[in-house]
Amino acid sequence: IFEIGTNNFNEIKKLTSIVKPQQIIITNINPTHLQNFVTTNNIAKEKSDIFNTKFNPNGELLIIPDSNKDELSIYKKAVKMQIPNIIRIGGNSYSEFKIIKIAAIKNYFKVKTNFQKTTMEFKFKSNQYYEIYNIMLCFLILKFNKLKISSFNKLLNNVPKVEGRGIEKKIKIGNKTVRFFDESYNASPKSMEVCINYFNYLKINSSQKKFLILGDM
Repeated sequence: IFEIGTNNFNEIKKLTSIVKPQQIIITNINPTHLQNFVTTNNIAKEKSDIFNTKFNPNGELLIIPDSNKDELSIYKKAVKMQIPNIIRIGGNSYSEFKIIKIAAIKNYFKVKTNFQKTTMEFKFKSNQYYEIYNIMLCFLILKFNKLKISSFNKLLNNVPKVEGRGIEKKIKIGNKTVRFFDESYNASPKSMEVCINYFNYLKINSSQKKFLILGDM
């Protein structure tokens, strides 16, 4: 398993020609690392080099998001490149794998999904979209490689939170206990928006208050 990242032109091409991945996940196209790329369209072009047959003739599976026009442009390129298996994740009617509903059930969330016309449900401890999305990516890799889905379901809620990425702590300030969510990892405006939305919809009781602490970006 390799993470291939970029913040400048032609880096994906170089790394891909070394690794030549067979199963490829493009997690998202968002306005990050714009110092050099300037536009998200340029990011989409750069990331699409990972399945470009000029640099990687081995691509057999491509998993891509389909939430914006740049991500959709990647799909069109992949079709032209004749990648054998392309799976789109999102909430669109044409997505091969989509989230239909997230419902709160006591101390967990029931995530209802549809994969290639088959409805499936997962029990998950969080309703944060990006966490559920990452879990769905893992599920697809297991499914494609014919690995045991029962093992996946057992381990689903054992994935630890990462420091600075939504980890929850209880801290004492004076005689009060504060429920503290740490989202302090280096962020882009888009990922910050996701965190703020989650915080906004978080249910609290009438005796509680919410405080949002933001630094410079």
